[in-house]
This record gives sequence, structure tokens and C-alpha cells, in this order.
Amino acid sequence: MPKTKTKPPVRVKTTPALTPRAMRYSFKLEGELNISACVARQIVNEYLLLRVPNLIGADEPVLELHANGAHWLVPVILGIPGIGRLGPLGQIVVNAQYGHILEDRSTSCEEIEKKADSLAEEKAL
Repeated sequence: MPKTKTKPPVRVKTTPALTPRAMRYSFKLEGELNISACVARQIVNEYLLLRVPNLIGADEPVLELHANGAHWLVPVILGIPGIGRLGPLGQIVVNAQYGHILEDRSTSCEEIEKKADSLAEEKAL
């Protein structure tokens, strides 16, 4: 059975209104991204491979749109062969136009490692 391609979800960031009110919206967004979800995931996997222990990798990216551009939010997970995914560890943010990692918006590698250790202990590996 062939795999069907699914479009990644899109988040649109807004600022909360000061007063509650009904909101109507209609928009059409067209454009091209230089970095696909697959490439963003590869970028994050390479980044993690060089900085954190084995068994930590990227999951399915989510596209987030901002006034200043688009970013891929790439979840970082801990996975064990034969057991599966143990849980989320944070996220790495990739610029969807140029492919660079936005470290100031991403979970630090130190925090990812700490969460992985904690999750592994919790699951008694």
C-alpha cells in the first residue's frame, strides 16, 4: 500500500486581543518554502547527532507562520529500538526559508539531555 502524503499542520501566531470580541477571518496564503518538512527534520537530526547522545532524534515538524517569516517547529524525542518512542524532550526551531536553526527559540541540548536521562530513569531502562 503506497504512503499518502499529508500536509503538515500550520500554526498562525497572533497576539491576544485586550478586549474579548467576535472575530472574522478569511485569508489565502500562497508561497514557496525553500526548506520542506522532510529537510527540516534532516537538519535537526544532523544537529542532534553532533550534540547529544544516541537514541535522540527529530519527529514530524509543524509549520509556524510569523509576520517575519515561517519556521519549522521540530519536536525532539527519545526512542528506543524494540520499545518505541518514550516521549518528547523539547523542540528545535528551523527557519523555513534558509534552513538555519534558531537556537534562541529552541530547547538547549543540555536540557534535551537532562530530559532524556530523566525519562529513561522514569521508564526504568
